[in-house]
Amino acid sequence: MFYKSLPQVIDKLPMRVNLQRIASALELEFINPEMIPFVLPNMFLIAEKASNEEYQNYIFPKLKQVFKIQKPPQGSSASGSVMQTLLILMRNMNLMLTKTPPEDIKQHILPVVYNALDAESSQVQ
Repeated sequence: MFYKSLPQVIDKLPMRVNLQRIASALELEFINPEMIPFVLPNMFLIAEKASNEEYQNYIFPKLKQVFKIQKPPQGSSASGSVMQTLLILMRNMNLMLTKTPPEDIKQHILPVVYNALDAESSQVQ
């Protein structure tokens, strides 16, 4: 319930609070792969409103943790959340490509695209 109502709160808060408090709290949830699909859309909502510099300094370093998530072992309980995470990343690809420096695109975002194309789920492809 909390994560569903968070977008309305994010819209009302100053960007400084979103970047320094909300984004940092959301990042703490990235350690649990099953929570990422609930947290990631809110992180992208903050990223949309952030300037390129704010995105590169505050949001992108946090997103790098999510980019490292690979396919779980077959039959793992986390496989559904990993597919959901890949789908959310692909849906926000335009935002990331617009705000991320070219060298970081090559190093961090292209592997996500390759991983999504290699995914077994047709939703992600």
